[in-house]
Amino acid sequence: FYFIFCGIFGVSGLALLVGGVLMYQNTLAFTQIAEKAPGKVIEVARRDATFVPIVEFYTPDGQRFEHISSTGANPPSWQVGDTAVVLYDPKDPMKAELDNFSNIWLGDLIVFGLGVVNTGIALGVIFWRRKRASAIAWLKSHGEVVVSTFSRVEQNTSIRMNGRCPWRIVSL
Repeated sequence: FYFIFCGIFGVSGLALLVGGVLMYQNTLAFTQIAEKAPGKVIEVARRDATFVPIVEFYTPDGQRFEHISSTGANPPSWQVGDTAVVLYDPKDPMKAELDNFSNIWLGDLIVFGLGVVNTGIALGVIFWRRKRASAIAWLKSHGEVVVSTFSRVEQNTSIRMNGRCPWRIVSL
């Protein structure tokens, strides 16, 4: 179970970390070549359970393009007539995105964050298992075996620790 658990979380965590880094590099490359254009919300469309803005923008040569946002909200965060800044690839204006954090960076951050969490869980379990194995090995080499017959568990009322009486194991 331990190997399966750590394997699943470790492999998925590393895959998500790599995916997050690749997404970041792709987004960074896009933002470095992208041109900005003022845009205007011409429609708010329903997509599944959210509402996404459809934004029109014009390139410097006067070509009109429509962009459907990759992120939405419910209730809608955009209204028809709102203005927005659009980032677009000057070689392919159909590759566009609204210039705000959630549209540009949020997906990258979520994927990378999930990678950190999954990898952290796997490493935490591995660390805990190694620490536990080390403690068991120390006890085996330095501890003393006690052989007895269990009798009962009772509360030791002759002393108090942190305002409470501890329990003790009574054996024969």
